[in-house]
Amino acid sequence: MNAPLMSATDHDALSTQDLRECSRMATSPDASVLPQIYGDKVNIAIWQRTHSLSFSRAIENFLAAHPSYALSLMTSPASVHESVSAALPSDSGGVLADDIAELVHAFVDVRIRIMLWKLFTNKLYAGEHAQAYLTDARKLPEYRDNYKYCPICTGNINATYEHLFWDCPSVTAYWNIVLSICTGMGFTSPIQSYSDFITFIDRDHCNDIQSVFKDEIMFNSIYTIYCVNIDLMKIVNSQMEDRDDKWQFYIDNYLYKLLTKLNKFNKDSAYNLPYQNRAVIDQVAYEHQVGLAKNVLLKQQTLRPSLTLNRKELSTDMVEIYEKTWASGNILGYIHNHQYFYLPIVTSHLDPHPR
Repeated sequence: MNAPLMSATDHDALSTQDLRECSRMATSPDASVLPQIYGDKVNIAIWQRTHSLSFSRAIENFLAAHPSYALSLMTSPASVHESVSAALPSDSGGVLADDIAELVHAFVDVRIRIMLWKLFTNKLYAGEHAQAYLTDARKLPEYRDNYKYCPICTGNINATYEHLFWDCPSVTAYWNIVLSICTGMGFTSPIQSYSDFITFIDRDHCNDIQSVFKDEIMFNSIYTIYCVNIDLMKIVNSQMEDRDDKWQFYIDNYLYKLLTKLNKFNKDSAYNLPYQNRAVIDQVAYEHQVGLAKNVLLKQQTLRPSLTLNRKELSTDMVEIYEKTWASGNILGYIHNHQYFYLPIVTSHLDPHPR
């Protein structure tokens, strides 16, 4: 009852201070700010981009014509341009769809980089480390012991990172397929053992589109294992009456689940190739400049319009790049009439076993 009265201004100031204590906004003119959203104390990550004059005018015209326009859409990186173009008003001129597609492609692999960073620093929420975290944090005691052992193998095999990502027999069979695909496409997989998860990463690969392509297959292959493991643990931790049946069904079809998920990620990466190629060109050009010339080039790259791409009519140069990467050997894709088509991984294991 003796608390002092506060004005609206004081109340707002106090609320702002309280908010800052429990959350933080990360901002930067560089896209590298986006992964900070995964930080424990970051509530929002804002990429403060500089738009070209033509893009800014296009946005102003769009907002003037559609002042209350709102769009909520679920899509994938592979189809984002087509789905956004179909959802936007016909008078948007395509500039919004181009920019949104570029944003999606810029962000899509952030989740993979974050996952790998957590794996390398023993912070990935999986297996024994998940159990240790839940134990230390005194959370979910009814679930934490489910993470101690491999959910696929019998005999209480400890769910170490190395086992979950490499040694588990179902995962080993999966890696054998990945390695054989690499061989069929004309290169040796840079991952031949669990220790190669770290050593294969090389920043110099960013300067060569073929190296980027090879790394994408490796990144996708690792991330696939993590995603499928999460899906399985949702079943293991569930309270469904038929949990054990669904658990066994998932185990019986684990390789099918892995390859199906890998197909999705590879397809997204394959359609992302033109954007990656542009990034490689920019990176090489930037590293070959010094001083003022480097700053001028960076500004030019920042201000230029978004990449406009017609997937159904690829340029000759882009076709050649696809033929050296995702269309190599016609194993994961092929070119027909200047258009790239993804070929999913198909093996005798890709037919799910009946219940």
